[in-house]
Amino acid sequence: MITRRCSAHRMEPNELSTILMVLCLTLVELSVGQVIPGGLQPANVDNEKLEQMAKIGINFLNKKFEDNQLLKLLRVEDAQTQMAQGRVYHLKLNVTSTNCTKYTEEDEQNNCEETEESSRKLCSVKVWEWRGKLKATKGGCENIIEPSSQTTEQPTEATSDLITTAQANITEGIPFKMSTHSSVV
Repeated sequence: MITRRCSAHRMEPNELSTILMVLCLTLVELSVGQVIPGGLQPANVDNEKLEQMAKIGINFLNKKFEDNQLLKLLRVEDAQTQMAQGRVYHLKLNVTSTNCTKYTEEDEQNNCEETEESSRKLCSVKVWEWRGKLKATKGGCENIIEPSSQTTEQPTEATSDLITTAQANITEGIPFKMSTHSSVV
């Protein structure tokens, strides 16, 4: 008769922690790149479906706002998707006011142009896709300032005189003194 003896090897605490760390790192490595349920994921900005959703978003904003001017899409700035009872698209749209009113016929809206005094807006819109239907559920806009529209003021005559005097004093070695009083020109 052969008798086998069973023996257990007792692990040291540092061996156990090493094994646990390797297991955790393996799990992290496997989960990288996985979609988080309910989390926002980048959407392809260049697809036709997104253009359709942007149009639905613009129509929603045109109905929502009291302004009589029709908004026009300039570009889609950002798009993300979220899985939640269907799919929700979070869109950032760069829009502008046009020379058309909200009552302009739909087939004529392609001829609407941005007006000189129009303000550009960055709008956030949520479009919900459920069972093949698209519906805008939420939206809002903020005015944005285009860098090209910012102007720099030209120096006034008084400012120009002050600069000329300061430059002359520097070249002549006269120390610059700050004046505590102001004068109106």
